[in-house]
Amino acid sequence: MPARPQRRGLRVLASSVLGLGAVAGGLLAAPSQAEPAEVTAAPAAVAAPTPDVLDVGFAGGRAADAAQSLAPTTYGAPTYGTDAKQGPTMAVDGVDDAVGFPFEDQWSKLTTGLSVECVFRIDTAMPVTGEKDLCSDKEVGGISVYVNGANLGFMAHVGGGYKSALTPIDGNRWYHVVATWDGSQVKLYVNGDLAQTTAATGALQLPVATSRRFVVGADASPTGIGQVAPPATFAHSAVFSRAVSAEEVDALAAEWDTGIPVPAADVLDVDFADGTPTDRVLGLEVKTFGSPTIAHDPALDRDVVTFDGNDAYGYALTPHWGQITNAVSIECTFRYTGQLPPSAEADVCSGKEAGGYSIYVNEDKVGLMAHIGGGYKTARSVITANRWYHVVGVWDGTEIKLYVNGELTATTAAAGALTLPAATARAWTLGGDSSPNAGAQFYTQAKLANARLYGRALSADEVRALDIDALGEHPDAGVALTSSVPAVGDHLSEPVELAVDIAHEDNATGWTYRLDGEPVAPGEPIGPGLAAGDHVIAVTATDVFGQQVDFEITFTSDAIPTGGGTDQGEGKGVVQLSAIATSPDGSDVTTTFREATASVADGGMQGVVTAPPTTLDFDHEQGAALEGAQTPDDDRSTRSPSSGDIPSSGTTSRSVPPSRASRSSGRASSTPSARSASVPGAPPRRSGSSSRRPAACATARPCSTASSGPRWSTTAPCTCWCSAPTRSPTTSPRATHRRPRTRTTSRTRPTTTSPSPTSPTPSTSPRARPVAPTTTGTAPPRPAT
Repeated sequence: MPARPQRRGLRVLASSVLGLGAVAGGLLAAPSQAEPAEVTAAPAAVAAPTPDVLDVGFAGGRAADAAQSLAPTTYGAPTYGTDAKQGPTMAVDGVDDAVGFPFEDQWSKLTTGLSVECVFRIDTAMPVTGEKDLCSDKEVGGISVYVNGANLGFMAHVGGGYKSALTPIDGNRWYHVVATWDGSQVKLYVNGDLAQTTAATGALQLPVATSRRFVVGADASPTGIGQVAPPATFAHSAVFSRAVSAEEVDALAAEWDTGIPVPAADVLDVDFADGTPTDRVLGLEVKTFGSPTIAHDPALDRDVVTFDGNDAYGYALTPHWGQITNAVSIECTFRYTGQLPPSAEADVCSGKEAGGYSIYVNEDKVGLMAHIGGGYKTARSVITANRWYHVVGVWDGTEIKLYVNGELTATTAAAGALTLPAATARAWTLGGDSSPNAGAQFYTQAKLANARLYGRALSADEVRALDIDALGEHPDAGVALTSSVPAVGDHLSEPVELAVDIAHEDNATGWTYRLDGEPVAPGEPIGPGLAAGDHVIAVTATDVFGQQVDFEITFTSDAIPTGGGTDQGEGKGVVQLSAIATSPDGSDVTTTFREATASVADGGMQGVVTAPPTTLDFDHEQGAALEGAQTPDDDRSTRSPSSGDIPSSGTTSRSVPPSRASRSSGRASSTPSARSASVPGAPPRRSGSSSRRPAACATARPCSTASSGPRWSTTAPCTCWCSAPTRSPTTSPRATHRRPRTRTTSRTRPTTTSPSPTSPTPSTSPRARPVAPTTTGTAPPRPAT
């Protein structure tokens, strides 16, 4: 097996195990704290897997397979050499150079899963024209690692067609690439990071029999090679008979040094990864405003500082402004957490009181502001709140440039001299701007990962290297679907409630959920109205790096009916239930009703009040207990203490609402007969009454002598009703008499019925508004009770 340089693996080990500093300019910087951090043992790493199908290296000036000693075939005239970082290499001219290995007997090992490894450098600027293959065997089937335009890609002929995963790359730099297919997905890893995943289910289509050879530097064709690579240099290629894991990919990548040089800051370098705001270049004194907090950020997987709009750090830059007077580069990696647009200018990395520079946010833009040639010049670019941005502002003496996430987004002419800030404000402030007397102003709400000052104008390549170092070439916010209801692969026969569990959900915004294309939300039922068959819940969002997040929950279901509501009827202890439901496929639907038990009050209290009570505890008069179950519609009558206060009707009474005098738990209880006639001077006829005094009422007070025709109740309590003599309506002036309004109520909590003393059948009206009856003629006296 060819020797592989271990420098990258050594660097990763040093930074992760020791935890003593950060890499700057390719060197491990010493820590600034007084005492070194405690060294802890690193967890056991996954070992790099050994290729079992093909393992190509170029030691000794030739191509050789270390897996099965497959014999190479050389096309054109590749040149062999040694790279200072990668070791032995093979270079191709982009015309007819390549090397191939026989694969007739190897394809049967790859039909259920595979991995391809390719270590290369494109020796020309990107983009290229058309598809050009790097490590490939895909003639009418098969697999290929290739470039097309500005993208690197991997394709596999699966399920009847080619499935591809793509990502942009640059020319003139080394890449370690691993592409996998596990039977359901193709994945493309670049320098250890997952770049893209694409669904790829189905059978793997093999190349045509005359093209079954794996080629480094081109693709196989029936007559030899085709679609040759652009001018490029290769250090290694391999094929595995399974899909290697992400951890194994990381171990494979660690064997190759594909890092690019990162420029070192020479004026200010603040990185919160060690939990402090220490400047690691000049050791500038830092002043704290408010209470900034330094804590772990799950998206960047390192410590960052959070400013709440009243916090800042100020660095004493007064004696060092001469280093950034003729040219400057300002680096600032931040996530703006306030509302856009802000109510006022919000400075992130700044020193511009009456002069100087600033990386700031205003309206919906981030910008570089520089006081040059007698006034402020700006270069701005649109941003979105709650996204991580790597921003570099550059002034080279003639123009200012703004780079966002490694790309040049704005340029403004800016020739002239730099105006320095006011003498008492020559600090460099993070989370705000400097102000006179070493203060702070123009605070911002943001998370900040680093801030650096360079005393020169950085090149575009250097800015790109800084961007990769700050956010990663393929940043991953760690957002993942961990579980769901329904789960992937479930079969539904009845409705369920949609639930999702997403790791690091706060690292993404704009979440949407769609069931078969229609909006749905967590907590809503999934199932009603679904036809039998396959269904998909698509979940989307945008993470804090601006990357699209997509999850699919695929499941099947039976035809599940949609409910159209229920209805009920009741009376005399009988309840009738009905339901409406519609099946998506028109089939019969069965509705199941579950038995329920009604709660009925057992006992209670009734009495007379002057106003309707608003609580269950209230003052009352003539209180009387209610005993036994207060069951509605049971044909039982219960007399209230004020029953006798209800006046009789006169000569003629109208049909009126039930009496207000007796009310029990919201049920009206007294309803005079409609249009009942009375003989003048005769007592009113009442249910359960007699003109003879019962023996039980022997001691009761007799009716007034002014009244006539007493009638006695035949049941307790002893009560008589008397009518006064009336005059003929023709000789009496017309008058209307209204009794004072009294109310009878009870504390019975559940709804019960209180029967009328004049009728054995209680009212079933749930909300009666009783009033005292109105009679014509001479007003009757108050009846004795």
